Amino acid sequence: RSKETNTLPKVHAFGYIFMKNLIDHGFAKVSKYTKNMNLFDYHFVMFPFHVNGNHWVLLTADMKQKSIKYYDSLKGADKEAMPKLFEYLKMEFFIKTNRKLEEKHWKLVCANDCPEQTNSFDCGVFTCQIAEYIARGKPLTFGQNDMPFMRKKMMAEILDGKLSQYF
Repeated sequence: RSKETNTLPKVHAFGYIFMKNLIDHGFAKVSKYTKNMNLFDYHFVMFPFHVNGNHWVLLTADMKQKSIKYYDSLKGADKEAMPKLFEYLKMEFFIKTNRKLEEKHWKLVCANDCPEQTNSFDCGVFTCQIAEYIARGKPLTFGQNDMPFMRKKMMAEILDGKLSQYF
């Protein structure tokens, strides 16, 4: 979408397998993912993550604000993914620029503005919608009551093969 308009942040989103490979196997396993791109050219880089094989969360790297945020609709706290992602970004930055990433300017935080789910099955919808709102530069103003509509909207977008303009 950012190619269509200059008003939206430039975003890159990885598939969930990226974080699984990073956590399970380290940098060497994921280094090829960015062979022909520079993540630091983007505003946001998104990393969906399937925690323990049963819960979806989203990690974002905000290259402008220099932060990694962990969005968990069950309000869980991350112990492993954020530090590993930050180590990955440090290595990636060095490879792309031949300089060290200034650690003191970066923050790793659990997002306190993350909408909260109240059931045990909507984490995937929450994760997708958090990514959608961030990609549009919008505040996270939805909640559990919005899930039936969001599920239908996502289904229509999948069937149409394009993201809706409705927001």
